[in-house]
Amino acid sequence: MSRIRNRVDITSFGHKHNGPQGGAPTAHVGLDLREHFHDKGVDPMLDELTARDARIRTLVMATPGIRSVVIATVAQVEAYLECPYARSSVVEVAVGCSNGHHRAPTSAMALRAILTGDVEAAEALNVRDLAERFVDRGLQVTLTHRDLDKPAIN
Repeated sequence: MSRIRNRVDITSFGHKHNGPQGGAPTAHVGLDLREHFHDKGVDPMLDELTARDARIRTLVMATPGIRSVVIATVAQVEAYLECPYARSSVVEVAVGCSNGHHRAPTSAMALRAILTGDVEAAEALNVRDLAERFVDRGLQVTLTHRDLDKPAIN
């Protein structure tokens, strides 16, 4: 019996945060943005900011390769949603970086904007063209930033 999959749960997190809920969350799709998309050294003043700040979101989304990873992740989520033999009606996505303050939450925000068809939020993240495909899709998408408010660990 197949289930209709119309829900995606996205969690951004920081790999450095261990503890009761530390480590990478269990997910169908997992992104590790620590090595290939390292953003340190750009401007030390930005270390105090998070993905809630437009400067960080703009910087992350301008990182070479990030848009391609987001596009590939959307395609992967679509493939999971289409599978008729899934045991779960939810597709879980975990997006991690070092502290969960910059790359992971920004990429997760972009994924949510695309999958919900939120063209306004997608425009601000430079992914409007992708979100337009999902405007009438009706996906339920939750976004949790597990470590965004935790202090950075050096």
